[in-house]
This record gives sequence, C-alpha cells and structure tokens, in this order.
Amino acid sequence: MVTNGEEVITTTPLRSKEEKKDLESQGLTSDEKQAVKETKKKRNCCELALDIISCICVFLLSIFFMAASSYFHPGTWNNYFVRVDALFMMGTLAYMTSLSIEITKRKSKGILEIVMTSIGVLGAFIWFVASFISDTKRFAATFIVGTLFVLTFITYDLVMVIVRRGGGMSVFTLVSLSLAWLANILFISGAGCIVAFYNSMSPTIQDVYNYAGLFISVTRFPCW
Repeated sequence: MVTNGEEVITTTPLRSKEEKKDLESQGLTSDEKQAVKETKKKRNCCELALDIISCICVFLLSIFFMAASSYFHPGTWNNYFVRVDALFMMGTLAYMTSLSIEITKRKSKGILEIVMTSIGVLGAFIWFVASFISDTKRFAATFIVGTLFVLTFITYDLVMVIVRRGGGMSVFTLVSLSLAWLANILFISGAGCIVAFYNSMSPTIQDVYNYAGLFISVTRFPCW
C-alpha cells in the first residue's frame, strides 16, 4: 500500500496466510472451507482435553508416590494395613497413561519424538514392575533403572526446549521440565540410599530418615 508517496508494508499473521493459501489451493467452496475450520477447532479441543487428562495423570502420580513414600518413614512402620506396592502401582499406571497420550500427540513430529517418549514409557513400566518386588533392596535397584530411562526422556525434552527457545517455547515448560529432571535425580539419590542402607555393615536409623525424606520431598514437586 502507498500513502503520501511512501510505501507502507502491511502484514498478516503467517499462520492465517498459510491457512488461507491452503484453502484457496484446494479450490474449496465456502461451505467446505467452513467445514475445514470446524474440523480444526474440534482437533484443537481434543488436544486440549488430552493435555488436561495428561496433567491430571501427572498429579495423580505425585499423590500416589507421596502416599507410598511416606510409609518409608520409621513412624509408619507399625501400619500393616496399607499396601505400599499398590500405591506405587497406581502412580506408575497414571504416569504411563500420561506418556501414552504424549506419544499420540507426537506422532506427527517424527520418529525420534516417538522413540524418546517410548523410552519414558519403558521407564514407567520398570517402575510398575518394581512395585511387585517385595524385597526393599531389589525394589530400589529396579526403581533406579526405571528412573534412568525416565530421566533420559525428560533430558531429551529439556534439551529440545532449550534448543527451540527462540521459537517461542514457554518459559513455564522449561521450568516444569527442569523440576522434573531434578526430581528424578533426587529419586535416584533416594533409591541409592536404600541400596546403600542394606549393603552397609552398620546401618543406622538416621539412614532410614534420610532416604525416606528424599522420597517424600521429591513427590511434592508441584510441576512434576
């Protein structure tokens, strides 16, 4: 557009331009264009619903793990009516559901995204297997293996967010993934303390308080 002999460039959002070109290139009628827009709206609504379900599952993971971890504390050892394994099991199932939703959402982003998310699912499945192990030392060792897989998945997501930071990635996503990464590091530390406790020649009650405190504190991460 030219105004008073000066050229003024007006722009429209890139996405709307591309959508308009796509619709025009397809030679669709106005009714068909409207139908395409409605389909996109429904797809966005479905994605939002999946995001909400995924967030709920992650919070359920935190709640179940917090409840289970509290029974590592010596003050709860006399409570024989709580199935700690069932609490860990429910938490891992919730997390596996969340990661399964992530796989569905990332199908269009390439095979690498699917593979890395599948590694996270494998880690959660190993947690699930660990919940059936009654021996505390073996439970902790298996839990560490699962956490390493989950940590690999979260590290990949964190690196991708940092790399794509210039593309408008949310700072809240960066903070959330950073907390999740730290939580898994502390999980490994807590499970490692359990293994060290049972391998020690002179274990003390203070060691129990240490690993119990680590597990309980990690599960309180709000963005986990």
